[in-house]
Amino acid sequence: MNSATQDLTLRLPREARRPFLDWFDCLCALLLVVSFLIVSRLPAPSKFGDVYFHEEAKSLSLAIRGVASWREVAFARAPGPALYYSVPYLLVSADAPNESYWRAAVAWNGFWILVAILLIRRTADMLWREPAGKAAAILALLLPFPVYYSFGVAAESPAYVAMAILLYGWALWRSHEGARLFSKAGFVSLAGLLALFLCRPNALVVLGITAVCGVILFLRRPSSAADRRFAVLCVLTGIVTVLVVSLGLKQLPGNRGLGSQASNFDEAMFLSSFQFRTESWDWRFWGKGTRQGSADYQNYAAEQKMIERESSTTNVPVGKLQLHWALRDLAEHPLTHFKMFAVRLLALNVWIINSTRPAAFRLGPLRGTAVYVAFHIFLNIIALAPLFASFWFLVRERGLFASYWPLWGPWLALLLFHSLTYAEPRYMLPAQPGLAVMAACVLAQRKARRPEAMPLSAHGSELLCQ
Repeated sequence: MNSATQDLTLRLPREARRPFLDWFDCLCALLLVVSFLIVSRLPAPSKFGDVYFHEEAKSLSLAIRGVASWREVAFARAPGPALYYSVPYLLVSADAPNESYWRAAVAWNGFWILVAILLIRRTADMLWREPAGKAAAILALLLPFPVYYSFGVAAESPAYVAMAILLYGWALWRSHEGARLFSKAGFVSLAGLLALFLCRPNALVVLGITAVCGVILFLRRPSSAADRRFAVLCVLTGIVTVLVVSLGLKQLPGNRGLGSQASNFDEAMFLSSFQFRTESWDWRFWGKGTRQGSADYQNYAAEQKMIERESSTTNVPVGKLQLHWALRDLAEHPLTHFKMFAVRLLALNVWIINSTRPAAFRLGPLRGTAVYVAFHIFLNIIALAPLFASFWFLVRERGLFASYWPLWGPWLALLLFHSLTYAEPRYMLPAQPGLAVMAACVLAQRKARRPEAMPLSAHGSELLCQ
């Protein structure tokens, strides 16, 4: 028996004895509760900032219970968050105030964020052993953004959970189950990928990255067969998701296929023509309430009114006019748009609380501009550390760069999409599980073994980093 086989033989009994939950999982749950208590003292996001998801989830839950008509069910934005929040809404009385629905959504988010953190731990554990798993969970707990956005009925929380599920399934695929669709690994990974696309359709950009990595894996020999098949399966899943969702939305009386989603994209392209155009360092939230005195926002509002007037006289949809204006502006001012693209690349990775003015910022008994500045310096240090550690990990593991696309691909896809359209740092939240896993590998000081050098399990599966 060689050393690799002996190592595998010794690991199997330890994994068989591993409990469903251990003391570290309980510690994670306790720390998450503490994190919720701390974040609750911060200026929290709007309860129904993305009011579409709340209204759609409420309508869906009422229709399921027979209280309202199915004709009221529609999805103006991504359908995933509405489906996600409709589950806890089913437990709320139909005539309850919106506050009760919000509390149910926060509790639901808290439960699933805990599940996501435990899955992040197990993903790193399977890939790089137990120290990396614990480090990944700690990193996920240190970053407060999943908890922060759990206080709003928004798409960030379910997208974050979906990404954690996808990574866990991918780790199972590579380490235990092997490249089989009808297995636990296949079901979990594709469920996570499907949920990610339903919650964040902009993440579909990752399919292009996946296709490129798949081609690299097919051309490069030797390479892992599991990696090649997983890439193909994910691309096919994305294509099927778009087709099925488009056909499904057509069946709802309030929808016409992907018309609403296309209109949202047109609006995002129009907004991108003004965001950071002349005010490169004005990173306030793009809204009338927070953009007082902003020249870019005033120009946007004036142009929007002109487009609305043109739409009313020509009967051309506002969305089409917005997209036409944005494309024409891009052709006429390419250097300006390149500058905005560069600013958005940076702004997407810097976290700023815009819900309160610096002078009115409060953190427990501390308040004022100095507290605001100190808090944001600390916040962005802990936010950027996993990102830089992930860069180092990819440099160190550059031979497996294409194989590890599930870890870095979603981050790059979201970064590129929102650097070309409207940008807010919260849109990058679904990418954080992958960054936590890569950074944990660096912290644990474990170098991954190449797939072609790995032993085979009893099922013939390739074991990654056992």
